[in-house]
Amino acid sequence: MALLPVCLLGLCGMVVFVAAGLFLFRALKHTPTARPKDDDVFLMQARENLLPWDSDPLEDLAACWQGQWNIASGVGMRGWARGAVKSLGQPEAEGYLAFSLDRPEAKIAHLSIWTSNEEIAMEFHLEKTFPIHGEALIRVNNQTFGRIHIPEGELFDATGNPAGGYKRSATVIHSARRVPDSYRPVTMHDRTIAELTSVWMRQPYRFRGRYYRAITPLPAPWPALRHIRAGLDPDETTWLLAVIGLELFYNATMQGDNW
Repeated sequence: MALLPVCLLGLCGMVVFVAAGLFLFRALKHTPTARPKDDDVFLMQARENLLPWDSDPLEDLAACWQGQWNIASGVGMRGWARGAVKSLGQPEAEGYLAFSLDRPEAKIAHLSIWTSNEEIAMEFHLEKTFPIHGEALIRVNNQTFGRIHIPEGELFDATGNPAGGYKRSATVIHSARRVPDSYRPVTMHDRTIAELTSVWMRQPYRFRGRYYRAITPLPAPWPALRHIRAGLDPDETTWLLAVIGLELFYNATMQGDNW
């Protein structure tokens, strides 16, 4: 009788071992495809249809992007995503920002963001993936612009001097009720220039490798930014686009299959 608990313990251990092996096999078997070969064409067409960035559209940016993605869940967090950030006032339009994300390895990712007149490239180099620790290097129109330390949210300019900060919210529950709690200040030289949300929607939904429109109505999109300071200079606007890029990276690769 004394051997019975030992046998049960051994049996439980075998079950856990087999389950872990099956999970690992499934994760590796479903490794996502590489960056699509038509990505450059997709982005060129998307950029041609972007809403013009000739006024001040920051207040009209929705915390919602529409596009495609294929990200491995569980092991590795590798894959790709591409799409456009939508407009609140013109939801049927292409949007203001087109982007492409390529994450060939868990600790390396490349994100490109286009407006109608600017290109921002971000290279993510991560030391840890759970939780994320590392930095994002930023280039604007092929010129070094700065970097973001993750997760501290410290912003540094091209010369390495402190430029500001953005400590993103830890809110990851995808619920419209959590949106008001998800905004965090973006500061430049000790001044708050805007607040950015960390809760974003993706459209269409993805389920088991296929793409679907939502069956139930989605909530109306909410602003990506709020309390935007008047009279932003070009560098401040670019920093806001860079921290939006940080949120796109998190949303596309870290927050599950749906919004």
